[in-house]
Amino acid sequence: MGHQRISAAACLSALLVLSIAAPSAASATPTTKTQIAGVIDRQGVPASAYQSVVNGWVVQVNWADVQPAAGGPIAANNAIDAAIATAHNLNTSHPGLNARLKLRVYAGTGAPAWAKALGGSPLQLCERRATSCGSVGRFWTPEFGVAYADLQTKLAALYDGIDVVREVAIDRCSTLSAEPFLRQINYAPNLAQYRASGYTVAADQQCEREEIDAHKVWAQTRSALALDPYTAVNPTTTSVDEPFTESMMDYCRASLGSLCVLGNNGLRDSDQGPDFDAMYNAIKAHGAPIYFQTATYSRLHSLPATLQLAIGYGAAMVELPVGYVHLSASQLAAPDTQLEAKALT
Repeated sequence: MGHQRISAAACLSALLVLSIAAPSAASATPTTKTQIAGVIDRQGVPASAYQSVVNGWVVQVNWADVQPAAGGPIAANNAIDAAIATAHNLNTSHPGLNARLKLRVYAGTGAPAWAKALGGSPLQLCERRATSCGSVGRFWTPEFGVAYADLQTKLAALYDGIDVVREVAIDRCSTLSAEPFLRQINYAPNLAQYRASGYTVAADQQCEREEIDAHKVWAQTRSALALDPYTAVNPTTTSVDEPFTESMMDYCRASLGSLCVLGNNGLRDSDQGPDFDAMYNAIKAHGAPIYFQTATYSRLHSLPATLQLAIGYGAAMVELPVGYVHLSASQLAAPDTQLEAKALT
């Protein structure tokens, strides 16, 4: 993708020059972009045979790669720039394609070493049975919060005005995935580390509010909150607090309005229990904009059924699992159209 990275810088510079030169840019109220909608590829650029239907994708990049120096600028010619150039090239070469992007800049394990050291040494967290582990900074601390807010301010300054960038993930409080409500409470060594490092439920819940507020700098681009039944590490116990998750739906909409996209990163066509049922119904009750990412392909009984479930919950966009190519583009066309019809403008 070397030629794309070179063209990204030129493309981005031209767009920024145009936005600065526009006579009404300084005085006009920013216009919210149309919500990214339909079925999109959550790993990157979809294969050409699918681009007529799967015409959006997630740009996955680590915070460490876009802001390597503490408090520094966003790195030039990064993966976001390359994706923007690719989207513009596709739209130019295929009129009517309307390629669009969602940015997922990973905090958690994706944060730079300097951010992971803020407020104290990082934690070494693992999923159940240590199947996946990683280094995570003290995300609940004020120092980490200031750094995350600085990152969002600098990202928004570069990309909020770029039309193909339609959504960005909220994830300051995330750990091993871009899901800020999960604490991997089923692995005992994690609990010991949280309790020894100054973590408290009160500080964690304040982190959840502050990560949303940090996205107010995105004036035109929607910010997506990946919801799960909230898991907490108490002094001697752990707990699951789904009502807190619902309170954060209210907070996100109060803070960001229609720029807050509510969703979840593990939708599947099988029962996940009453906490998930309550959460999904609350997402639906809050109304658009809504998105979902499906669970991994192996956990789905049926991808078409899962897409219909997302549509029933009010989603306008679904991030497809790796393996969606088991279906043809024509099989994805109908749910794509149903999802697109629900996009907010």
